[in-house]
Amino acid sequence: MRESTKIENGVLNLFHMCYPPLMGRRGPKRKFDEELVLTTALQLVSQDGLEALTIGGLSRSLGMSPSGLYRYFHSKGDLVVALQMRAIRVYEARVRDALEVGECSSISESDQAIERLTRGWRAWIDAAAEIPAEHGLIDAFLSAPRPVLTEAQALEVDHHLEPVLSLLDSALEAAVATGALIPGNARQRTYLIWASFHGLDHFRKRDRIQPEALQTEQLFKVMFNTILRGFGLSSNH
Repeated sequence: MRESTKIENGVLNLFHMCYPPLMGRRGPKRKFDEELVLTTALQLVSQDGLEALTIGGLSRSLGMSPSGLYRYFHSKGDLVVALQMRAIRVYEARVRDALEVGECSSISESDQAIERLTRGWRAWIDAAAEIPAEHGLIDAFLSAPRPVLTEAQALEVDHHLEPVLSLLDSALEAAVATGALIPGNARQRTYLIWASFHGLDHFRKRDRIQPEALQTEQLFKVMFNTILRGFGLSSNH
């Protein structure tokens, strides 16, 4: 072998020792960040709606492969379940905060119970403006024209919704206990109130073209008062 060739090979070997080839090298394994995934998915839902959300589109937004995402969410339904459970947790915290506001000693016990019940339901109405993405996910769970979830997945979400419904049931029962309302099935009443406000939410987009008396805020007050009258609220309240 020529002396010049030996020198060249020596230089190449030294170079490869200092700078090993990139082929076959792997960077550190990327840790799955569920919070980042769900936050990004929530942003996509806010922009384009739940029906436009796909595993492929989400993986592109995250800069990861669809197969990597499928390891944690086996279907869009699994992803939607995780999103809705997160939305329910956020909403539940708001309901708890609304119901735990301190009592006012200057009004009667029955009036306090009605005021507390009103605050609990305002949390749903206010959520549409203050946490629209989470509100929209819960709304979709209740009324999406085409079900995204299987029956098992829907039952899983419903299980996580139960604590919220129980809080609102308890507020109704407390109002009955003070004599503000007549006795009745609390869960039926909770469902009827929610169904009413769920429908009212869909009128919110008309607020910009309606007089004040027909805007969501005023309709909420009239609707809730009318419903409570049906549950036995007297004209004194």
